[in-house]
Amino acid sequence: REDDISLNKLTLLIDNRKKTKKHNQFLFVKNNQKVQYQMENASLNLGDFLWVYENKVLDYIIERKKADDLAASILDGRYKDQKYRLH
Repeated sequence: REDDISLNKLTLLIDNRKKTKKHNQFLFVKNNQKVQYQMENASLNLGDFLWVYENKVLDYIIERKKADDLAASILDGRYKDQKYRLH
């Protein structure tokens, strides 16, 4: 139920080291306007975006990659490490 969740405790953290355009923060446009959350920039050790609820990291961490970066990370071995750390 919606009433069971204190939405002011839900936060989307965005890695501040990622060179993204400002409008990329709005990839998480809410389909349901009843759901509201905070957005904050942070230095993340893992992923580009992650969800936090009541100071606990949820099981949803997002690592964005362009096709050329994905190919390069596979070739140089970074992909295996990143995949392992995300799992």
